[in-house]
Amino acid sequence: MIAWVAALGVVLGVLLTPPLGVLFALVVSSLAARRMVLLVLCSCALLGAMRMQGASSTDAVVDALTSSVAVCDVQAEVTNIVNPTGKVVAIQRIACLGRWMDVDALAVLQGLEVSPGARVEGAARFIPLGSDVWATIARRLGAQTKLSAIDLTVTQEPTGLQAMARAARATMKEATASLAPATGALLRGLTIGDTEGMPADDEESLRRAGLTHLVAVSGSNVAIVLGALLLLTRRAGPMIGTSIALAGLFLYVLIVGPEPSVLRAGVMGTIGCFAAVFGRRAEPLAALGAAVAIVLLLQPWLLWSAGLHLSVAATLGIVLWAAEIAERVPGPRSLALALGVTCAAQLAVAPNLIATFGSISVAGVAANLLAAPAVPIATIAGSIGGLVSAVSLPVGRLVMVPAGLATAWIAQMGRFFGGLPWAEADLPLGAGIVLAAGLVVPVLLAARAQLQRKPGYP
Repeated sequence: MIAWVAALGVVLGVLLTPPLGVLFALVVSSLAARRMVLLVLCSCALLGAMRMQGASSTDAVVDALTSSVAVCDVQAEVTNIVNPTGKVVAIQRIACLGRWMDVDALAVLQGLEVSPGARVEGAARFIPLGSDVWATIARRLGAQTKLSAIDLTVTQEPTGLQAMARAARATMKEATASLAPATGALLRGLTIGDTEGMPADDEESLRRAGLTHLVAVSGSNVAIVLGALLLLTRRAGPMIGTSIALAGLFLYVLIVGPEPSVLRAGVMGTIGCFAAVFGRRAEPLAALGAAVAIVLLLQPWLLWSAGLHLSVAATLGIVLWAAEIAERVPGPRSLALALGVTCAAQLAVAPNLIATFGSISVAGVAANLLAAPAVPIATIAGSIGGLVSAVSLPVGRLVMVPAGLATAWIAQMGRFFGGLPWAEADLPLGAGIVLAAGLVVPVLLAARAQLQRKPGYP
């Protein structure tokens, strides 16, 4: 029965949108060996798909202005920032000849630095989205047009929690100002996802070395922060300690922003915490499936996000293969586990990397293995330094010293491995398809083995 439901999900996904079929199959495969969980996951996935189908705005006035590339005054609110597409704004009012009218449309804003929750007003040009890959992503986010700022100003800064998150990002920028510019930019990328000021050469080196996931906050950073919070609050008891840790996790995700990998990791961490409170062990496959379903329910447009695809693939690879690879590696257990996690994640994301970017990092395993020990130091010390800087900037900058040293090591690994002539291999799309097909059987066998180890497997 489960196999038939999964197959039906794939068929429906291919008929509607291929990514929906892939993620629907992933959700169904998680199951948690409980039919009620299956019902919840499928319902979340279908509701998210329904929301996604109705996400695109079709305001007739905005369509007319866009087709004529008009310049008008607008009033809008920044709803989200989705990298690399940019700032998504909800246009609420338009005045082209001095007369204001209400509209309802989403747009991608260019030419103005703003934060989520801010309100903007002024002159902007309506530009068609075009037909390139970024325009396609923008449409799937629900955007109808592109706004190019001409004389656009912020009339109201973010308020409430969004204002607090904006202040935290500003404090982190001040705290890292004493570090070398490239080191500070990478540290901000590790801790809050802000890489402003990072040299283009360093970004390219990190990409070739397979360390791009460190340029912005990823699921591993969320796991590190949540683990540190749980460790610090363990003496408060399971209920109080977990509540404090989850509150800290919520604030961290708010500061970092709703990046796909962050949302996925945050939901999985929350599921694990609740399972621990109620004295149960969270099944990783079930937690991953639930996290994907919940994320797509809240933000269904992330179905096409390369960041979500890579995050899910890496997590799935680690869950299914990391332990088995580690068991076959001789030497210290800690080194074997680190190598198992790195190899499993790199293998799982390889087909997606080839399909998305046309290449894979050959040096990725070695670079990640050597950079991995420095990531927790940089993340935890950097986060603590940012918190302390809100009270005392000099003390916060002092705490940033070990974080800066760890970050400098990561950057050096990126420069060394990324600079090697063989660091990256360009491969055609067909290679990614062949590799993905070759991984289907190992994925299914490993998933079945994990689920069969659970009592009550159907």
